[in-house]
Amino acid sequence: MYLEKINGPEDVKKIKIDELPVLAHEIRDALLVRASKHGGHFGPNFGMVEATIALHYVFESPKDKIVYDVSHQSYPHKMLTGRKEAYLSERHYDDLSGYTNPNESEHDFFTVGHTSTSVSLAAGLAKARDLKGENGNVIAVIGDGSLSGGEALEGLDFAAELQSNFIIIVNDNDMSMLKIMEVSIRILLCLERLTVRQNAICLRLWDLTMCMWTGATMLQLLLWHLKRSRTALNRL
Repeated sequence: MYLEKINGPEDVKKIKIDELPVLAHEIRDALLVRASKHGGHFGPNFGMVEATIALHYVFESPKDKIVYDVSHQSYPHKMLTGRKEAYLSERHYDDLSGYTNPNESEHDFFTVGHTSTSVSLAAGLAKARDLKGENGNVIAVIGDGSLSGGEALEGLDFAAELQSNFIIIVNDNDMSMLKIMEVSIRILLCLERLTVRQNAICLRLWDLTMCMWTGATMLQLLLWHLKRSRTALNRL
């Protein structure tokens, strides 16, 4: 079992790429068992398993900072950052918050539970990094539903002017509670115009809710995109 041996992101990197789908399967099994006994956020986490594995495989958390919108999809992230027992052992189900929490781990940067905040929060981290003369990537993860919020739009506007190393990952899984397709499409089209020339990259992840059927292919695609983005920004 791979998950039992993971105590931090460095252990994720030790797994061969073609074996990562097995890790994804183990994470989903743990999520399903925990949800059946304890409740909690389920769908958001099930849809972010491969993406979370890819993020920790490519980037160097906590030097590279990952900020999740709402953060109710952060359970796989917690499993891979030294908190797996809260998802594998029933005795520890209540040990952790349902959201990211800096008091739990150096891999969490904000106590988040509200929508549309990740881009603004991550932009603040990127700005602070630049002012202090530090390096490292900053990654904001946001869903299509959260993109409709005013703070997300404000964050996107600032990100375009930041002129710095900043990555936005959009999980466009059509799971928004509101039908905002026209607005989302316009926003995503604007995001796709963010290029490396502006020192910002946006990745759009299509329908991650289907990853359970195409885990190996999706993981390889995600790893390729994230590595390409990291390499491009490091050349700036």
